[in-house]
Amino acid sequence: MREDGLYDVIMVLGHNDAPPVDGRGSAIFLHCGEGRPTEGCVAIDKAELLALVARLGPGDAVEIA
Repeated sequence: MREDGLYDVIMVLGHNDAPPVDGRGSAIFLHCGEGRPTEGCVAIDKAELLALVARLGPGDAVEIA
């Protein structure tokens, strides 16, 4: 839990997980950013993240390019 709200909404991005390879990093998330930089994740404003989540359904995928 964080008091700054960065993890109020979070999506796990499939990175180095099928299968994981040592040294290639892990645990990259799409989470709330509110204009702040991250340490390797992808962050967008909470309202935009909530709008994205509302559009997703079972089997959908989010591709970060």
